[in-house]
Amino acid sequence: MKVKPVLSHLSGRQVEIFYALLVCAGKYTILPELYDVFGREDTIKFLEVFAGCRVSVPSTAKLEKLARDTMVYFRIERVEECQRPKVVQALALDYDISEDRVCRIYAKTKVKLEDELGFKAVRRNRRG
Repeated sequence: MKVKPVLSHLSGRQVEIFYALLVCAGKYTILPELYDVFGREDTIKFLEVFAGCRVSVPSTAKLEKLARDTMVYFRIERVEECQRPKVVQALALDYDISEDRVCRIYAKTKVKLEDELGFKAVRRNRRG
């Protein structure tokens, strides 16, 4: 997708004026936060690339769930089969969930990553 630069020609005070007008143009906007996080140049690039698009940011709960699923998969996958019951038990304690739930999270995440996405996230060192 080729992005037509519609804002890159702005510079100096023009960018500041543009930014002030843009922030005032929308009642519900996170543009000040984008500007604070990314700075002037990257905010302009973001606006050019995503102009007209609706951007959705996952909730904190969703991010926490994905982080938990990541840790469950990673910690179980990186140990030998014989060590997995202890890791499952530790994860259940860490996340205050049942060991069965830990195993279901692991299995679901493994299928998603490896079978659906073709992504093997962990390489185990095999001693031989």
